[in-house]
Amino acid sequence: MPLRLVSSNRFRAGLAGVICPVSQAGLCVIDTSGDFATVLRRTQGAALAAYKHASCNRLDLTRVIAGVVADRGPQFDLDVSLNDRRLGGSLQDVPRTERTTFAWTATQDAPSSALLLNVDGSDEAVAITMYLDSHFLAPAGGEALLWTMESTAVAAAATAAAIEPAVAAESAAAMTPGAAMTPGAVAVPATEPAGNSAVSTVTAAS
Repeated sequence: MPLRLVSSNRFRAGLAGVICPVSQAGLCVIDTSGDFATVLRRTQGAALAAYKHASCNRLDLTRVIAGVVADRGPQFDLDVSLNDRRLGGSLQDVPRTERTTFAWTATQDAPSSALLLNVDGSDEAVAITMYLDSHFLAPAGGEALLWTMESTAVAAAATAAAIEPAVAAESAAAMTPGAAMTPGAVAVPATEPAGNSAVSTVTAAS
């Protein structure tokens, strides 16, 4: 599964104090075969490599993509990105809620990307903001994606707690854990948003 991970690039020499956007999205390819724990372990290494090698000349990248599209066809698309803004500190405080909430918050006619997920939060709560082009993914599909992300995380946490109690106890002694995610009622408009672009936010206790 190809995915682009947004890297700050601030770890690079000379960029730490630069006052301008220097973030870029690095290509991360994940082998999704096997169970969730196996995929998670693979993802860690793939993600670190993507963050490390995200820096590139954008003009060169555009030329490479154009060449691949010419060779393989217009279905080639790398416009699916994840921006985990919790790395190195949260940019946005996310208050803990008793139940997960979901809402479409805005629409516009000029989508900025096919699909982008921004992740904010801490050990207490996580907020995922989705930007999607409804020609790429229908709003109902975007909502289903967010709920699936939550249910997968909840199931994995429950399984880990059941089969690795010793590890869980050791981790609990080393850090202050949050409560388990609790799926909750969905708060959505009666109709799906119109236009080419939709923005949704789901906030989950973690």
